[in-house]
Amino acid sequence: MANTVTFNVSSNAQPGITVNHMKYALYKQSDLTTIVTAQSFAPAHPERTVSFPALTRENWRFRLLEVLPDNTTIVREMDYFDFVPGDNSITYFPPEEIQVDVTAGLVNGTTSFIFDGTGGTEDWRGRTIYTERVGQGTMQKGVQYSWDTATGTFTLLTPEDKFQPNELFNIEFATIVSSISGVLPQTLFTGILIVTGATTLTASDIGKKIIIKGASSAF
Repeated sequence: MANTVTFNVSSNAQPGITVNHMKYALYKQSDLTTIVTAQSFAPAHPERTVSFPALTRENWRFRLLEVLPDNTTIVREMDYFDFVPGDNSITYFPPEEIQVDVTAGLVNGTTSFIFDGTGGTEDWRGRTIYTERVGQGTMQKGVQYSWDTATGTFTLLTPEDKFQPNELFNIEFATIVSSISGVLPQTLFTGILIVTGATTLTASDIGKKIIIKGASSAF
């Protein structure tokens, strides 16, 4: 096992989220005030993957920061999470605010929307979401709304509930951790050979699963 690994963090496109820079910063848990390594990007902010090579296998903190063009002055912390780098890649989706009659596909008077990337909508398929209705608090999944991650369909469940003109929803997404390296499983046996009393074994039989077949209950 290597002493160091590469940590990859991916984020979805965020056009218009800020007119400032976005800074991807890493800190060690032993010193949460000192940036060990960071990368900054000017707007606009498209979908991107940022790689941090040669990280030691220890406790780290990732912070996504909005900073001024000097890359030092922090405007706000957009999100953070703790991790131990391994043979994994982390896909991170910054929280989003969607607004009825403003966000594509979200229309007042309806009870559902589909964010599957068609018709100008965002593509939220495959994500786990946490929903807050501004002014009403965190919504209860399965009671107040349902979410179909396969189709990207969000549906209000409370009777008579509908999306109201210009109301806001804050959405947070679960971080996705996926394996990106490691030894692929190999075939244990290259073939099967049934051995009887008339079988001659050769060097080419090495690596085969060999079954000895007796003529009776004795071998």
